[in-house]
Amino acid sequence: MESWIIALIVAGIVVLVLVIILVCSIKIVSQTDKYIIERLGAYYKTWDTGIYARPLL
Repeated sequence: MESWIIALIVAGIVVLVLVIILVCSIKIVSQTDKYIIERLGAYYKTWDTGIYARPLL
């Protein structure tokens, strides 16, 4: 295969992985719920209704 085809395939795979990570990091809190966020076992904050992006780490 030519090198530009391989580069295009690799770029497509990288974009696909980034989209999957982005979609998995989004959390929607419904109107009847509130989410408690803990970091290292301690209370950090509360998410109210809305769309939130969770940190990747």
